[in-house]
Amino acid sequence: MLFIPISQLKPDMKLANDVLVFERANVNLLKKGMKLSQAFIDRLYRFGVAGVYVRDDLTGDVMPSQPLMNERMKASTLNDLEWVFKHSTGENTPEANEKYIQSMDDTVVKLVNLVKDNQSQHVNINDLKAYDEYTYHHSLSVAVLSLSIGLKLGLSQDEMHKLGFSAILHDIGKMEIPIEIINKPSKLTAEEFEIVKKHPVFGGEYLKNNNVNDQEIFDAVVGHHEMVDGMGYPEHRTESEISYFSKIISVADVYDALTSHRPYRDPMLPSQVAEYVMGNCGAAFDIDVVRAFLKKIEFFPVGSFVEFHDGRKAVVIGNENPLHPVVRLLEPPFATLDLFNDRDTYNTVITKLFEEFPVADMLASS
Repeated sequence: MLFIPISQLKPDMKLANDVLVFERANVNLLKKGMKLSQAFIDRLYRFGVAGVYVRDDLTGDVMPSQPLMNERMKASTLNDLEWVFKHSTGENTPEANEKYIQSMDDTVVKLVNLVKDNQSQHVNINDLKAYDEYTYHHSLSVAVLSLSIGLKLGLSQDEMHKLGFSAILHDIGKMEIPIEIINKPSKLTAEEFEIVKKHPVFGGEYLKNNNVNDQEIFDAVVGHHEMVDGMGYPEHRTESEISYFSKIISVADVYDALTSHRPYRDPMLPSQVAEYVMGNCGAAFDIDVVRAFLKKIEFFPVGSFVEFHDGRKAVVIGNENPLHPVVRLLEPPFATLDLFNDRDTYNTVITKLFEEFPVADMLASS
């Protein structure tokens, strides 16, 4: 089965799963196996359905990885984040500030429960990404990934809550950075980067000004750009001086940032960033945190699509080896390739990863 965005659906495609459509007070069920008509496609569009799983011959036996967070919870969390971030500057009453902090606290409780309830599931960070409102999506992604790492490291319930709160507000200090620098469509100058490097300190000031007096949370927010070799900022702390929460957030922050699309650069492949993180163990990152990170991230989700250096395209059908998946070609001879065990694939390089692939035209006639 394949997930096809609503914009690429065609009449006569067959549903691979039942689809629930909420229409006023009624819940309508579109049955697995039914053929889509243009009228049904229009109806799905009107009611905000992002896309559906459809049957196809090439990937009929592939069960795509399921997202950790559903769209409703994601939208609600992002709305809360936007609300808090936009009210982090300017004059607010103590009552209003308390309300904003409580809102984030409630959100963190939900995220901790979500991660703990799905602790066997790997994290596909692309499920949380978007090309706009980067700061909010980034904060959510870093929080979810940090909590997943923390759970793997055996943190207690109280530690998980503090970690989640620190992670979701790790970039709150960027609200004090001029917007023209934050949204600059080209590489920052050295002077501009020095201004951006102040945001961890601004984040710590935000916490103090809003009576968040927990030292572990404060240290995590201020220290999330520190490196274990002392080359980070703002205080050039060394490994023994950096808080455990900071070490976790640092890995999550770098991974999400480098795999995200930015105006001045394309995203890196998740596997490329994983190799970068591994290569910087003991320099930038804590080795125990990196080990936990590698066990929790799904770099090539089952059901996603890849493109090779020679232009061939394939669907991921297995990922037991995280960085070298098993794939099925989407063109003759439609072969299955094990990129870890097959010697013939040693020189095969994945150059692109797609969560959705524009194969709708070839499915319409199948």
